[in-house]
Amino acid sequence: MALAHAPLTRRKLTWDEYAAIQAQTEERLELIDGEIFHPMAGARKNHYLISSNLMEGCIIAARGVARFFSGDTQVAIGENEIAYPDGTLTVQAEFTRRGTDILLNPVVVFEILSESTGPHDFLRKLPKYFRMPSVREVVLIDSTQYHVMHYRRAEGGEWQLRLLVDLADAVRLESVAAVLPLADLYRDVTLPETESGTEVQTDPSLEAQS
Repeated sequence: MALAHAPLTRRKLTWDEYAAIQAQTEERLELIDGEIFHPMAGARKNHYLISSNLMEGCIIAARGVARFFSGDTQVAIGENEIAYPDGTLTVQAEFTRRGTDILLNPVVVFEILSESTGPHDFLRKLPKYFRMPSVREVVLIDSTQYHVMHYRRAEGGEWQLRLLVDLADAVRLESVAAVLPLADLYRDVTLPETESGTEVQTDPSLEAQS
């Protein structure tokens, strides 16, 4: 299979060109740096199971504080740039309409990683999320191993990374006062065992950008 996140176009596209292509298909297409990508190409069973667990967990854990939007929601991640994260939480959702409703202010962004989607999510989408003023936390959930990367914007603006690889641990979302146990996120997902433990660290290369 070809690389799932190779761009589907060979030249930079305008917003209108992207919108015309998206309107002709039910598939979710992302526009990043003027190129169109298919975010769900190569998705497998574990991705769908984690996605379902994530939605259920967020709706329960953040009830009364934040609203969960699924991976069908378009999110503006830059000027004339659109992504479909696997999930978002927002406190007071703001939308703009450019042919369809586009979420402007997610507070927490979730991506479910696989061998095919990982490079795209890391190299292209993650830096965009870090630059969004509304985003306080980004959670990357690996669908091939018990491994969650939880990025949190600290008070000084720098991004801190917490790695979680123990099913007894949990993602603690301070911005929306919600807790997501890893055991719930990986419920019914068959993965090889990994070493237990967590690590908290600050990555000096990650700087807040507004």
